[in-house]
Amino acid sequence: MGPRSPRLPEKANALLKARQKPLEDKGADDGEVRELREELTRLGVMVKDQKQRQYVRTFGPVQLTQEQNKDRDQ
Repeated sequence: MGPRSPRLPEKANALLKARQKPLEDKGADDGEVRELREELTRLGVMVKDQKQRQYVRTFGPVQLTQEQNKDRDQ
């Protein structure tokens, strides 16, 4: 997972950042990594792990902040 994505809710970006270190250290089967994946799923973000990297895709309605909506519409 690289820089934060402006198309994701801030909470999703924070969860992805928090998930990266245990993913690198312990792998995708770690309990913390799985728990954070479930939380991301509840936010409408699907995560695929490949070689300690996170690839994301959104599904369903994703809740953006007003500022993110404003930036997106420009």
